[in-house]
Order: sequence, then structure tokens, then C-alpha cells
Amino acid sequence: MQVTNELVKESFDCKISKREITDRVDDLLDLETILKYCKSINERVYYEEDFLNIEIANGITIRDVLEFTQMDIFYGPKREQYLFLQEMISKNCKRKEQECDNENVIYCSCGKYQSSASNLQEYAFARQGYLEKIKKHEEYNDFMRTCFPNTIFSNDCEKELGKIQHFSKHVKEITKMLSVLDENAIEIYKKWQPDTSSAMAEIQALAGRECSNDPKHKETLIFEFECDDKSIKSIECQPHLKLIRRDSDLRIYFYWRDSKVGNGEKVLVGRIGRHTWKK
Repeated sequence: MQVTNELVKESFDCKISKREITDRVDDLLDLETILKYCKSINERVYYEEDFLNIEIANGITIRDVLEFTQMDIFYGPKREQYLFLQEMISKNCKRKEQECDNENVIYCSCGKYQSSASNLQEYAFARQGYLEKIKKHEEYNDFMRTCFPNTIFSNDCEKELGKIQHFSKHVKEITKMLSVLDENAIEIYKKWQPDTSSAMAEIQALAGRECSNDPKHKETLIFEFECDDKSIKSIECQPHLKLIRRDSDLRIYFYWRDSKVGNGEKVLVGRIGRHTWKK
């Protein structure tokens, strides 16, 4: 699965937003989170040639900012805002040189704009919308790793996804539950720690699926994760969400976070699939 990320030029237009770009710092910061995330997963955000002609302030266009055609704006009272915009786009975006045949497009906007993502959470949801349409577990595994910005997956995930019976029937369920963990697990853990029982109860309420520990099989709940320094660490992922129904053999084993993985700010998913004691 591949997606094409595109800037919505109208979302920058001061005539549409009724605000100059230098007064929209919060919108720019939200957009920057998308651009930086795309760069971190080796994707670019594209813009078309006419994007450069969009007026972002009285008499000032995107081209003026990117190509320094009006140097006086960089010495005025809003110098920092213009420099921020210039750096954000030049470092993270690229002009589209030819039409793309890819139908999987995610539109990214500066501020709220129709049918587009204006912050990282909305962008992640857009990627997850494409993810849940994938029917083959190999393709799902590859694309899955770019759809959850607050999650790190173990090396075990790919192998176990291939053992899920009728995988295509469960794609939406898996995606939905991963989304719940990605969006909420870290904040819930911070809220309740060290009371992980209350944290699991809140995750359970949000997911609408039972969340519990599995102390009887803890020796099978060890999964390998790549640390920030590229070393490998074995981590016990005992909490798990039981997917579909309480007695199903499909579950997501996870751990709240680890200081050496994802800078301590990512939920860790050890396995998506069967009970860990099943070979």
C-alpha cells in the first residue's frame, strides 16, 4: 500500500481563512507535526505549482516566502513566522513534478479544511482508513507500521499476523483496536501509574473490549523490540485486548511504554493474534 500526501493550497489562502498566515501559528504547528511524521516514515508531502501563487498575507505569496522574492518581510516584525513557514515547507515538502496515478491520497491542510487532515491525529486516522481495506497480512504488516505514530511493534507481529484465520474478515477490528491503543494508552498510563488495573479498565471502556493480564503464561509474553540505540530488548507484554468477543482467540498483547524504546513515549505492541502459548 502506498499513499500520496498533498497540501491543500486553499487552506493557506488568506482570502479564504480571513487571516494572514503569520496569525495562524497554531495551525502551522499542527501541520508541521504531519510533515515531520511523513518525513520520519520516508514519505514526502507534495504541492502543485500553483500552490506557490497562493496569497498568504496582503500582497505576499508562498513563492515570496520560499524563494525570498520579498526580502523585506524577513526583516519586519513578523520575521520569525515567515522564517518558520519557509523552513517548514522547504525541508518537508516537495513540488509535484508530474501527475500521480495513485488513488490513495491524503490531503493535508493548514487549519481545519474540508476532507483533509490538519493535525497528526487526523492524519493517522486517514492512514488507518486505508489500512483497514487491506486484505493480505503481509501488506497489512508493512503499512500498519506507518499508521500509528504513537506505537512501536515487535518483530513477532509480522509472523503472527499470517497465522490469523480469515484475516481479511478481522482487519477492521484489528485496526480499530490498534487505533484505541495508539491514541490513548500513553496518556492513560501516565494518568493512573502505578495503578495499571485502573489504566486497563479505562482502555477497556474506550475499546468496548475486555482488557486483562495473563499471569499464568507470562513466560510466553516476552517480545523483542528495537531500542532507540538500535539494540534489541526483550519486554514482557502481558496486558491484552480480547478482540471480537471475550472467548475469541484473537487479541492484542501490549505494554504501556519502555524508557529505551520510542523515547518512552510509545505504546508497545508485542503480538496481534492468538494466545501466546499456541505455536
